[in-house]
Amino acid sequence: MPRSSTSIFIILVAVFASFATCALAQDAAPRPSRGPRREPPVAAQSAEDVANVTKRIIATPISDAPSYAKYALVIGVTDYDSASKLTVCGKDAINFASMLKSRFGFENVVLMTDEAGTDKAMKPTQRNIKKALENLYTGIIPDKSEVVFFYSGHGTRARDVGGNDADWLVPEDGEPRDVPGTCISFSGIRERIATLRPKRVLLITDACRDLLGNKGVGSSGFGATIRGLDLGPQVAEMQSCLPTETSLEGDPRDFKESVFSHYLIKGLSGDPDAVDPDKGAITFDSLKQYVQFSVHLYAAKLHSVQTPDGRATLGGMVLAKYDPGLGSRGPNLNPTPKLPNIEQPIMPMARINPVDGAEMILIPSGKFIMGSDTWPNAPKHTVTLSSYWIYKNLVTVGQYKAFCKATKHPMPVAPKKYVPKDSFPVTNVSYDDALAYGEWAGGTLPTEAQWEKAARGADGRDFPWGPDFDGDLCAGSAEAKRTSPAPVGSFPAGASPYGVLDMAGNVWQWCLDWYQPDGYTTSSPKNPIGPSIGGARVVRGGSWLSDNVLSFRTAYRGNQTPPEWTEENKGFRLAVRYTEGQ
Repeated sequence: MPRSSTSIFIILVAVFASFATCALAQDAAPRPSRGPRREPPVAAQSAEDVANVTKRIIATPISDAPSYAKYALVIGVTDYDSASKLTVCGKDAINFASMLKSRFGFENVVLMTDEAGTDKAMKPTQRNIKKALENLYTGIIPDKSEVVFFYSGHGTRARDVGGNDADWLVPEDGEPRDVPGTCISFSGIRERIATLRPKRVLLITDACRDLLGNKGVGSSGFGATIRGLDLGPQVAEMQSCLPTETSLEGDPRDFKESVFSHYLIKGLSGDPDAVDPDKGAITFDSLKQYVQFSVHLYAAKLHSVQTPDGRATLGGMVLAKYDPGLGSRGPNLNPTPKLPNIEQPIMPMARINPVDGAEMILIPSGKFIMGSDTWPNAPKHTVTLSSYWIYKNLVTVGQYKAFCKATKHPMPVAPKKYVPKDSFPVTNVSYDDALAYGEWAGGTLPTEAQWEKAARGADGRDFPWGPDFDGDLCAGSAEAKRTSPAPVGSFPAGASPYGVLDMAGNVWQWCLDWYQPDGYTTSSPKNPIGPSIGGARVVRGGSWLSDNVLSFRTAYRGNQTPPEWTEENKGFRLAVRYTEGQ
């Protein structure tokens, strides 16, 4: 599938007085130090003052804020004089400005792009941007203003005039040899806005780390850290990816936007998956989780990695009340039926993937019990997942042959211990091989959480079929010493509550997540995607070679180091994103 990675940088500074509050507190992986920097002068606040501010914010939705208090400066830079040219930044800025007007009632939106037909005064040069920023600062009303600053383009990291390590935005006439003289200090923007004391500030960045791409200037590391950053009492931040990753453009057959901007706008526009079901609203935390999950899965589909991240200093920040009429997916928060009592097997909703003929089962949205009380499967915790399809069976040798024939991908090395049949699960496939198959078939590997829910249902059962191990219900060597895997689907009585087969035994199954023994202690409670880095990938389910009953438990976490390794007892199945109406 064709794709491109662009050095896109988006900053959204949103002071949403009309939004109520929501917690965001998931730290990023350790990042390079930002270096010393000056903090904006702020008045000391008592705990009571902070509590009152939080209550005041909760009380006022954005649609009720006065129009004079809402001001937006939206910038998209595509055509650079000295830096590598970008593709979708101007379009992303236009789409974001349109959403602010239609969804949040912003009448005063200043849009600066270098798209064709733009007035000369609205071109995103350094001089024009500085002038627009001064207008922004002048219009801020303390404790009232709703301010949005959105920038899409290159970003970089350089010393400021005081010798501090600082973040910079690159205007269309920015020069890499003179960053302080020709670029815009983002740190300066943040500090200036903070000293003017608007209601709230939200920073969102969407940037690659290769500032000028083929211009050969090297990596930038813009927004190099969130961990430990003193954001101030009104500030929240979200970033499109980690410093070692790339911000991607979407496949044009899907959408002509950056991947991060696409899901950011979709979430803010009311996608039900971005809604906190307890609050019935889009909170910063639920938006972050939605964007994080969606971008990560889409990037995996493109055989790449992109992991958005963020944190907020305000608790419970609600960004928008959920309006079913504005939702991009329809009127229901939970578009699939609620999960019935798992003590009785449910009738699955199924469909056929037309690419490879695989039967897929719908796993409905909702909560389930993940993990166990035994390390490294601990702690036991509740996770909420959006609806998704999962392959009923493991990918077979026959299906993998068809994939290799269609894409010219090499077949895996033949197993030495047995002669594979087309009905057997394919083995000797690496993590990357499995992702490549998923890209062809329209899916990707399931996350660890998706795999576990499909295996155990919502009630936290120890084995797919119930509380106790039974060697007659799976292809394993714990009781019957096997010499090969079994044809897929050979143990229908060992099905999971959703009717998914071979979730215990036959072959270990690749999952999308990086493996960390203590990963559950910091994972998100909604649509978790695992750690952002690691040296091994998660494998689940046990195999035909497994003689330890523990490996067949639904909560058992195996891992493969390195992920490039292939073995005769490892295969995979796919998960496919669910959209309403399928």
